[in-house]
Amino acid sequence: MVRTNFSADFWHNRLNYSRYGPLRNGKELFAVYDIPASLQAILIRPFLNDRARTYLTKLDPRVCGDYTQLQDAMLQEFKLSANVYLERFNTCIKSADDMYVSFASKLTGLLDHYLESRHVTTYEQLCELLVCDRIKSVLSEGCLRYILSIESAKDTGWLRKKI
Repeated sequence: MVRTNFSADFWHNRLNYSRYGPLRNGKELFAVYDIPASLQAILIRPFLNDRARTYLTKLDPRVCGDYTQLQDAMLQEFKLSANVYLERFNTCIKSADDMYVSFASKLTGLLDHYLESRHVTTYEQLCELLVCDRIKSVLSEGCLRYILSIESAKDTGWLRKKI
């Protein structure tokens, strides 16, 4: 029997901000607690929501038994758009029973997902993205639609300034 030190509360807190929170952070936790690869995909299952569990039944058993393949399949199926991450970040509120540390963790996770989806890797890119998002928030509806149509064709999903 393998004993682990992490609590279910941690997993439930991580799920509050993301549909697939355990999948994003599982590798880190499994490494910290030295969980064998053969158990990782099995241990993650109880922490998936109903939609993810339903999707799991449609996957090949070999994919379900390998954490990395399972993670890739789930993230591909439930990938949210960058705009959804930004909207969730901007509208996230602290509930009365949330601790500030937990609330900060939710915000950090949402921001990380947003920056990852926009392919932001440097401070300069972060500044450009913030300015870009702020400008889009004041554009007229027609202009915004035009900009969004151009951005959708870009690899990064947003218009960067020309250097």
